[in-house]
Amino acid sequence: MRAGQGLPRYRLTDMPPVSLSARLFGALVLLLPHALSAQSLPKPREFYFDADAATARAIIVLPGSDDATMQRLMRAMDRNTRDAERAAAQLARLAYDGGRNETGRAL
Repeated sequence: MRAGQGLPRYRLTDMPPVSLSARLFGALVLLLPHALSAQSLPKPREFYFDADAATARAIIVLPGSDDATMQRLMRAMDRNTRDAERAAAQLARLAYDGGRNETGRAL
């Protein structure tokens, strides 16, 4: 037997017509679970650019960005004081700001 042989053949015109109300009922039955499970969106909140406690702040051991401040930060690093890591971080930021990316990366 070949494929499709021996099976009754139906045409679309042989099917009984479906009324509009039956189609609407079928669509309602299919869409009702999706409509019931839909989540409501929260109302939009106003957005302000206030200070956020979760954002990173610049590490400042000594205020300023002049040469004297950089010398004092290097001395704090060399002496291995308790602020040595913070001094290195501030020096790295000053190096990046000055366009010395490799120095900043090394610190």
